[in-house]
Amino acid sequence: MLRADAEINQLYNNCSGKHAAMLAFARRINADTDRYLLPQSPVQQAILKTVSIFCEIPIEEIQIGIDGCCAPNFAMPLRRMTRGFLNLVAPPDDFADDVVRSAAARIVSAMLDYPELIGGSERLDTMLMKAASGKLISKVGADGVWLCGIMPSAQYPKGAAIALKIEDGDDKRARPAVAVAVLKRLDILSGDALPELSPMPIKNRRGDIVGRVEAVLNR
Repeated sequence: MLRADAEINQLYNNCSGKHAAMLAFARRINADTDRYLLPQSPVQQAILKTVSIFCEIPIEEIQIGIDGCCAPNFAMPLRRMTRGFLNLVAPPDDFADDVVRSAAARIVSAMLDYPELIGGSERLDTMLMKAASGKLISKVGADGVWLCGIMPSAQYPKGAAIALKIEDGDDKRARPAVAVAVLKRLDILSGDALPELSPMPIKNRRGDIVGRVEAVLNR
């Protein structure tokens, strides 16, 4: 892009796919595409309602912020984030309606079948889903957030879910090491899986390994 003297804009943001989906939804419901990012727009209100349903939290208890990509963000306790991913991978019989349950199943199936479309080739999401071979779905968020849904199995008949927030917000230091360590403790990943992430090597500017970040789980 520099050689071509091309201008870098929001179309190159890693959230551009999410925005394309929001715009497609706006067109489908005949909403104003120029105002789709406003919290009061029909698009964002529909998203807020869906988040509320999956995370089992009243809309009025969800705090609204604005992301770096300009879209509204929804703040809530970690346990509610966990509930959202559990309802995504293993919705109970009385959860929502058939349309919502069917949509959840399609989303999970797509993530399991095409993990590269979630995190490219180098991000934590894709690496975890490939290493786990169909046992989980994974999605990181900004500032050290990580959500994981574990598929129902003999070990976890009703599925399971994990929510993590690294306080310092660093996405490429403690988060991968902790995520891998937790999944190994739960026997979702084998003990020798992803050695490049747990412990996480610390390198200097020359590329020398000068330290490591290692998760210490108390329980």
